[in-house]
Amino acid sequence: MKTKILVIGMATMIGLAGCSMNEEVSVPKQDGVIGFSIATNKAITRSPIDGATAMQSDGFDIWGYRKSDSHQQVGTNNKPVVATYSNTNTAWNLATAAYWPADASADVDFYAIWPTMHYEIATSIVAGTQTVKYIRKSAESDVKDLMYAKKTTNKTNAAGGKVMLYFKHALSQVQFKGKTAAVGMEVKVKSLQLCNLNNEGTFTFPSAETAASSDHGMWGTLSNPETDYMATINNDVTLNSITNAESLGTPFLLLPQSFTPWNTTTSAKKSIIDADAANESYLKLEVYIKQNGEDILGSNSSYATTYIPLPNPTNDMAFKSGKKYTYTLKFGGGKKEDGDDQFAPIEFDVDVEPWGDAAEENLPL
Repeated sequence: MKTKILVIGMATMIGLAGCSMNEEVSVPKQDGVIGFSIATNKAITRSPIDGATAMQSDGFDIWGYRKSDSHQQVGTNNKPVVATYSNTNTAWNLATAAYWPADASADVDFYAIWPTMHYEIATSIVAGTQTVKYIRKSAESDVKDLMYAKKTTNKTNAAGGKVMLYFKHALSQVQFKGKTAAVGMEVKVKSLQLCNLNNEGTFTFPSAETAASSDHGMWGTLSNPETDYMATINNDVTLNSITNAESLGTPFLLLPQSFTPWNTTTSAKKSIIDADAANESYLKLEVYIKQNGEDILGSNSSYATTYIPLPNPTNDMAFKSGKKYTYTLKFGGGKKEDGDDQFAPIEFDVDVEPWGDAAEENLPL
């Protein structure tokens, strides 16, 4: 798997001219001024965002604490300095200049979150602990990636006074695709809703600095498990192949978490009402299915609602930071609101891949 590195030079009040996404930008040395470079392992290009353009639009927050005595070297009163991009001089600028300690060998711990203020609150970004409270936006159009970086270095070891911040994904990416279960079948999908997952949690930075092979941070204090997510589907998606899968809306960016699938079987049916009461997870879709020209479920003028339990999450299948989960639905039917089958159950194939730099896994279901 090839890796693309995005490196953007940033120093206070320094202009950078036309750089590509695969270049390291040379920044003249400025004694005393702390500068930054940003590196990501496919993190920007593999995100459901507009790459470098989004990064330049949003900016990021940066804190820095002197390791020897916890003095805040970047920011004040435990508040960060905002790094923003200027289209006028094509440069990244710090809102307030930051300087290295007088002792060039004195280490500083740096913590960064991108995009700036996309999290709810930095509850404890201090020298001892680094936690962030995050509440996912309710409208899909408002949801952005959430990334973080941690680095410990000093002026002597920072080339040209620049700190290399390696950003990693804090969220999980979940994509749904669809194909048909039989030749001659055609399925039209109007909407897809992912039901009953947490939308709020607290993220804790990892103990070690971020790098390509480093551990991810941890999520805890998850809440609001009854939250539903509506996929962005601008036009009805038509499925008519048993081999080629089509995307059912743009990917979701979700809090890493485990979940309990809607537990309904032929012998022990459970209704959607009971599933919601138990916060059990499922998909809700509006579909029109026909076989060899004959309507099977819904019609061209009146789509049917069908429900699909999510597959049971094993330890490896629970959503994790920095991983992309692709669920491919093989449409043959679904379930009614009371838990009974409609035509035939829908089956899943699930693929898990690194979204950025997590270890690659392929997990058949």
